[in-house]
Amino acid sequence: MGNKRVRILSQAGDADAIRLPADLREQVEVVFVPPSDPIPRDLSGDVLLMTFGNDALYELAERGVKWVHFIGTGINAFDVDRLARGRVFTNSRGAVAVPISEWVLAVLLHHEKRLADVFIHTPPARWPVRTPLGTLHGRQIATFEALIHGADHLVIAAPLTASTRHILDARAFERVKPGLHVVNIARGELIDQDALRDALDRELVSAASLDAVTPEPLPAGHWMYDHAKIRLSPHISWSWPSAQDTIGRIFSDNLRRYLNGEPLDNLIDPSLGY
Repeated sequence: MGNKRVRILSQAGDADAIRLPADLREQVEVVFVPPSDPIPRDLSGDVLLMTFGNDALYELAERGVKWVHFIGTGINAFDVDRLARGRVFTNSRGAVAVPISEWVLAVLLHHEKRLADVFIHTPPARWPVRTPLGTLHGRQIATFEALIHGADHLVIAAPLTASTRHILDARAFERVKPGLHVVNIARGELIDQDALRDALDRELVSAASLDAVTPEPLPAGHWMYDHAKIRLSPHISWSWPSAQDTIGRIFSDNLRRYLNGEPLDNLIDPSLGY
């Protein structure tokens, strides 16, 4: 990039917030773009670090931005077509793979070991209590294609695109092995939630552990809050102590590549949606 000082327009905070190493701070300028303040008409930059999209940000991208980096993984909330004009796109793919994997394992074990039922608070009538518990040994996590062949647990981790929206719909639920446990750590729109409710009530699905729903947050009084077979969490499966550091490292590594004129990692194909 020569001696030009690259300007990063950041919705994620200043250089400290995005964990920018000292050597990179000498080569770039980070301008924080607050979500609520108006954007100066003369502001422009080379790199746009995005956490959300709005008209002002899309207009800002037209002011010289060549590279757009999404802090998260999914891009379905952004108007990528509006941004896709000769720009390169990347995301933080892989930054939260460890905590999400741990979360999935935790909810699978919670389901099989009946953790909501086995803890005691008063002396039981007998010891040990004869409570039948399940196991992950020999169980199957199937791909969608293998869903109809006897999956015990279905973990949904797909990107949300036109082809994956409601991938788990009424037709799919009719083909599942009765007693299926559904886990969603991706996007709520991957499941037809009305069809899920019907499958739960008909005991085609024994439980659903949902870290992603639609809309987010669910409105007060929504049926998912009270359904006995729904285990609802507020989109937190990604959380872990190293989240910000890992996201910052992914961006910083790519920034070095950008400054050196090298191909970037974690590229996004706007036509595919991921």
